[in-house]
Amino acid sequence: MIFFSLAENNKCYAIFTRLEAVVALFSVLSGMSEGAVRSYFKRKVSNGRAKVIVNLEKDFVFLYKIKAGQLLITFHYGFWNTFSFPLHS
Repeated sequence: MIFFSLAENNKCYAIFTRLEAVVALFSVLSGMSEGAVRSYFKRKVSNGRAKVIVNLEKDFVFLYKIKAGQLLITFHYGFWNTFSFPLHS
């Protein structure tokens, strides 16, 4: 997990590179158990399954724009078909 701030752009970043850290944070913020958060991050759909991906290449970012008062959350998710073939890069 990496935290840094860019004051000259009036933006603050929190960058996560481990799913465990994201799950723990959402568990604390929501009051849900970590298992419930993990299951929320994984979904079965009619033609496969989807889940949130967090690693060194695909990070989970909180970006707070100070002047605008906006919190942006960016993340990646993967999709696998019913034969477990990944349909994402």
